[in-house]
Amino acid sequence: LNPYRGLKALREQDADFLFGRNDDIDRFISAIAHEQDKLLLALGASGVGKSSLIFGGVFSAMERHALPDGGKWPEQLIDGRLWPRLSLTPGTNPVQSLVGAFIRQWIDPTTALFRTETKDWRDLLINGDSLAGLVDAADTAYVKKHGDPPPRYLIYVDQGEELYTRAGRDPARDGTSRETESQKDARCFSELLAEAVGDERIVVLMSARA
Repeated sequence: LNPYRGLKALREQDADFLFGRNDDIDRFISAIAHEQDKLLLALGASGVGKSSLIFGGVFSAMERHALPDGGKWPEQLIDGRLWPRLSLTPGTNPVQSLVGAFIRQWIDPTTALFRTETKDWRDLLINGDSLAGLVDAADTAYVKKHGDPPPRYLIYVDQGEELYTRAGRDPARDGTSRETESQKDARCFSELLAEAVGDERIVVLMSARA
């Protein structure tokens, strides 16, 4: 077994290979416990291990209900193991990526039904619907599967800089300053994240390249 992953981001199953980030993990867990009404951001240069910190450190700690240095687990996160962790990258269609992160919790992402549902929900949100409706649908599906809705959803936006480097960059080609479809998608995604931060059922994390 080779513990060295090179440039690959560590995942939750690689938590035992993550070293030297205990203070960062502690700070993130404390922020999740005490600042759930804010967007929590891991900001740093490319390759410093932002994704590894979240997946291999923060998510693993929540799964184990244990801090890496053995400190006391926050009472606010006593049910943190039950929080569905929804991971996504913005890509070129950030709203669709956000919708997909929810819908894959109850629909197989390899099926045609997943693609249809994702497109339908994406269109609703782009046209002004609230994220609360999608969260309600996720709660309903979760109740059918588990009997109770989850205490919270933990949304993690990995490579958040893609919102600026890949989404919304198409210039208006008609010589005007009107909003393009890509720019509208990126703006809508930002507005939905702001809405999510204000929803007591959701906690939002993001990592982004400085």
